[in-house]
Amino acid sequence: MDNEHISIAQENALAAAQDNHAKKVFANALYAPLRLLSLTTNLASYFRPFAAQIIPALICIALIPLALLLSFFSGFVVWKNVAVNWESPLNLQFG
Repeated sequence: MDNEHISIAQENALAAAQDNHAKKVFANALYAPLRLLSLTTNLASYFRPFAAQIIPALICIALIPLALLLSFFSGFVVWKNVAVNWESPLNLQFG
């Protein structure tokens, strides 16, 4: 069947299907944030029994790199600012 011989009813059905598809795409785009919120809520309710163990572990995992960076930076600052004159010999006098 050629595209030239499509009946008016078939053209109307095709146009209605395309319009329906466009409405579905628009509705999906419109409701996507709500579905994402629903997914987040479902995940939160799934992990709720484990929250007492997960939250401290996540805080520890987040703070360990921070503590390492602060320690490295403070050690670097001390290393750069060490007074060289402290290494001179000190003659102790007794008596």
